[in-house]
Amino acid sequence: MRFGLHFWLPALPLCGACVSTNPYYVDPTSESDTTPMSVGASTTTGVDPTAGDVTSTTAGTTTDGETETDETETEAETEAVDTEMPAAYCGDGEKNPDEECDDGNMVDDDGCTNLCALPECGDGILNQDSETCDDGDLNSDSASCTLECKPNACGDGKLGPDENCDDGNEDGGDGCSPECALEECGNGKVDAGEYCDDGDDDEDDLCTSLCVPPPEVDALEDGGLSAILGKDGAEVGVPCDGILTGLEGTFGGGLVTQIGTTCTDVKLELVAMGSFRLVPTGPVVYSDGLVGIAPDAPETFSKKCPTESPFMMGAGGWGQMGGLTEIGLQCVNLLVKPGEDTYTITAEKPQLVPVGKAEGMILMPVTCADIPGSFATELIALKGDPAIAGLRFRCKIPIFNEW
Repeated sequence: MRFGLHFWLPALPLCGACVSTNPYYVDPTSESDTTPMSVGASTTTGVDPTAGDVTSTTAGTTTDGETETDETETEAETEAVDTEMPAAYCGDGEKNPDEECDDGNMVDDDGCTNLCALPECGDGILNQDSETCDDGDLNSDSASCTLECKPNACGDGKLGPDENCDDGNEDGGDGCSPECALEECGNGKVDAGEYCDDGDDDEDDLCTSLCVPPPEVDALEDGGLSAILGKDGAEVGVPCDGILTGLEGTFGGGLVTQIGTTCTDVKLELVAMGSFRLVPTGPVVYSDGLVGIAPDAPETFSKKCPTESPFMMGAGGWGQMGGLTEIGLQCVNLLVKPGEDTYTITAEKPQLVPVGKAEGMILMPVTCADIPGSFATELIALKGDPAIAGLRFRCKIPIFNEW
């Protein structure tokens, strides 16, 4: 039996307003434990005060106490969850715009790094496809790993940490051996162009510090005669045993009337690494007498080359129609230096030592230095009347041992 009496609740319109505006409203008459829906997930109709049953369409709740699910809303939420994609990340196997590559793994050396970047020489990661080493910032053409990410090897033209040289080839005899070691005298190894190499600086043994044997004179070869100083005349040799070191003689009437020589034996003396010089030894040797005519009142002279330039290589001077008035000794120091396959003589420190009076005309000097590798061993006087008209010199070339 239904009573026709209805109670009007003054707050009902207000509750209707709550239902429409509060998404968390729960019908107190409902017997189900209904959880409020999220904002925007429910709709509410207005409350009809004349209706016998107040019905709210809040999602999942009815006024008759039964709970039901808004299937449409649930399907929409499910679809939203299903279609939402996770954020992209390096290693997901998909190449994203900010990635150079993405192979979906955490292997650094397989062509795509763990940072999703393509490998490059200098990144410190060994790329097995194109690199044989990669030391990162330590890569250098002078380090064990080059700027091309290749091991520094002998013959690549790059001076590595264990190399003394690297000329980019495997040839020997060019200053850098096939093992990238300097081909230099003193390394204890006989390299191309060396006669010997005992690895020391001892010049008194069988191998000098220049890797050649010490010099030995095997013979003296005649190099010929120098040009004539002064005027030609009857040749008279003034032999002397050794190398010329000076002149002696007499003057008469301002002219050279008699002439002789001094000379000395020599030995080799070390002056620098592998280089030697000739030095005088023993007493001064005089020629056998003087050549020429002794004047009535002779004025004698004797001149020798100085210690720093002890050997006479030629002469210059002055002369008149009757003969020589002055002789200038051309004095030098004689060095013995190794050449390509033997030693040679070279002259240095030339000095002019005059004797007599410079009268008449100056004469063109003559010297054995015009004959390479020679020194003067004999004076030849050219006799005039009554004085010495001119001079010339016999030049000898020492023949040294070869290697």
